[in-house]
Amino acid sequence: MAAITRPNNILFLYEEDSYSSAIQYAADVLLGGFTDSPTIRPYLNEEINSENYGGIIFYGASDIQTSAPVIQIVPDSRLFGPLYGTEASLPVEPLPQENDLPVLYGTTDVLRSENRIRCYCDFISATYFMVTRYEEMVRHTVRDEHGRFPGRDSLPGRAGFIDTPIVDEYAKLISIWFRNLGVDVKPPERKFSLTLTHDVDTIHYFEQWNSPLTEMLRFFYGTKSFKHFMRAFGYLIGIAKDPHDNFDTLLKLDLATNQKIIYFFISRAHGQFGSDYDIRSSSVRKLISKIAQRGGTIGLHASYEAGEDVDLIIEEKKILESVIGGSIKDLRYHFLRWNKVEDGMSLSKIGIENDYSMGYPDLCGFRLGVSRPILLFDPMNLCLMGMTEHPLIVMDVSLLRPNYMNLNKSEALSYCEALFRKTKEHQGEFVILWHNNSFYQNSIYSELYTELLDMFSSEA
Repeated sequence: MAAITRPNNILFLYEEDSYSSAIQYAADVLLGGFTDSPTIRPYLNEEINSENYGGIIFYGASDIQTSAPVIQIVPDSRLFGPLYGTEASLPVEPLPQENDLPVLYGTTDVLRSENRIRCYCDFISATYFMVTRYEEMVRHTVRDEHGRFPGRDSLPGRAGFIDTPIVDEYAKLISIWFRNLGVDVKPPERKFSLTLTHDVDTIHYFEQWNSPLTEMLRFFYGTKSFKHFMRAFGYLIGIAKDPHDNFDTLLKLDLATNQKIIYFFISRAHGQFGSDYDIRSSSVRKLISKIAQRGGTIGLHASYEAGEDVDLIIEEKKILESVIGGSIKDLRYHFLRWNKVEDGMSLSKIGIENDYSMGYPDLCGFRLGVSRPILLFDPMNLCLMGMTEHPLIVMDVSLLRPNYMNLNKSEALSYCEALFRKTKEHQGEFVILWHNNSFYQNSIYSELYTELLDMFSSEA
């Protein structure tokens, strides 16, 4: 992999080995947390001219010849070495702490001198571990009933830092160290953003002609509320829409934020957990056209089966593109079921540029340890995938379902606010997923979404 060289005053040097591409990638992601366009290249045992760079990060165990301020990160040999891909390369728990941050690799030892900091916390290995889904690759037998890697079984879930973008926090700590060395690092130019996304799994609550009648009878049996009775009655006599056809309400709420909006549609209705609509029908075409005309983006909601067979996405993408009359660049897997880490290469080859699947179904937070979009890297083939990940931070059902986080509305609002503030602090992208059908399942979902958008608007 060629050296990443861009104009900036931060130089990252590393001792070259067989994992150089992985080290370069991790360095680019980590440094992207606090500066734009660093220079990243191997260390050639040369003396570095201190006038060319404001500061240097050296990833290696030997000494480096320069009078420039240096932060040296001493590698932990467990990851980038003979143990790569084995369980012996995983972090050892309990994790030590440095500046209230978990240290995944190395130790907490930090040695300081006049213009140097020698750090034994291996931030490069930790970054790589987090952003490449390395743990999922190694612990490939740990899966839930849908074949997904559970958040509760992940290191961030077990060790309790799922609510912290630790890679961004590592970057912040390094920038503080540079300032202590007298280096004024130019911060990245990106700005905080909010991305509202909706997975359209269903648009029909009343699937059969007699469904409204069944709903009304349930009221008399005490299993449905009077609100549900009236909604069913209204639908039956033609004065109310289907409860899952609430897109006018959603669009009104979303557009008031002036932020990015994406609706993900399923194009392959048949199969397990398929949609209840035909993407080619006139009613769905009109819905898609309405969303697009109002400034929303249409993305592909890959089928449940595509989580195990990436080739299915080729046809699913073609179908949706034929409906919208344009190209599809954005993807999210149904059930967040991107089960095979290495499938990103295939996705980029068919024109997918952005994925929004990387959140745990059972835990909201920072699955990849970052609050911002990043390029994806294949830890099996040690190369870039050619696409960008927009990490999913909050999903509606993750917050409230009893088998997931099981929060009440107040707890969910407070938790989301904390995640929002951390994302904003790091000038990240706060990606939120709210299903259109969750609004009718429980009034708490609609109330919580409205309150979250109010909070986002006032804070943003």
